[in-house]
Amino acid sequence: MFLSFGVIFVVDKVCNILSVAMCTSLIRKIVVVVVLVVCASSSLQAQTSQLAQPLKSVDDIKVSHLLERHVGRGFANTWNIGSAKKLNGKIYVLEIWLASSNNLWNLSDMTSMRRKVVNAVRWLEALTRKYGSDAVFEVGSFFGPDNRGIVVDELPKSYNDCFDFSQILMSVLNKLGYVNETHFYKRICSIYNADNLAVLLIINGDGRSSASQFSVGHLNGYRSKFLETAFIFVSNNNIPTESQCIAHEILHLFGAWDMYKGQVSEQSAKWAMSNYPNEIMLQVLSPLDELVVSPLTAWLTGLSTEYCDWYWNFVRTTK
Repeated sequence: MFLSFGVIFVVDKVCNILSVAMCTSLIRKIVVVVVLVVCASSSLQAQTSQLAQPLKSVDDIKVSHLLERHVGRGFANTWNIGSAKKLNGKIYVLEIWLASSNNLWNLSDMTSMRRKVVNAVRWLEALTRKYGSDAVFEVGSFFGPDNRGIVVDELPKSYNDCFDFSQILMSVLNKLGYVNETHFYKRICSIYNADNLAVLLIINGDGRSSASQFSVGHLNGYRSKFLETAFIFVSNNNIPTESQCIAHEILHLFGAWDMYKGQVSEQSAKWAMSNYPNEIMLQVLSPLDELVVSPLTAWLTGLSTEYCDWYWNFVRTTK
């Protein structure tokens, strides 16, 4: 993408040398757009082949360039890649219910938790409609034998555990009969004609829920990393997990950033609280129907093309 803007700079200089009649403002704009499209198509060809949606518009190209320039190829650059790309097209949300051998799911707890997942997805559906997205959601489930959950020998118990236990997903997929993430992804997307796949590992245990996103920095090793997954615990410090937390984690999978203190600077968090107090990536204490998304979250998840310079105050520099 930097190449494209270098070409634009050269074109601009040439236009300044040529006659005014040959280089009207309109011609400049046309040349810039053509160069952007051609160069972006070339430079992003590898990304498109690595489970990214094609960049279909100049707006997409602008977003890609801005993220590359401000975020680089780090873990925070998760836009338009991975199994959950943008909030458009057919979105399949797959629940995989996990349990330990001495703490299996029961029908009451599973029914309650599934209701919360459905409420979160319905909220996301309403959100996409508000922005005019063509997104269509479908929820599926692997409940495990007798609807008691898929037994995993050792489950994560904390936020950090979720990152240390990345092999759990592959272990579960093997139990379900899949060779690897690519096999699983292609099979599910083929059966359900899905453009996006978000996996929820719903754990019958206590812990802090989290999201495992695929980033631009993962492209070279995408085959073992691209399946975007949220770890959803029944409770955190014995406080039940609610729908707003689940929606928050799903939005992460589609590229949304946290906006609260601890993940961003205190100054940025205060600014967000003053300007977007009901932003779901800032807080999940309010009832779900009172929560909204800010322009930043809409932009990162592909719902909006509205751009503001303040977005970069919320880029995390460490994991």
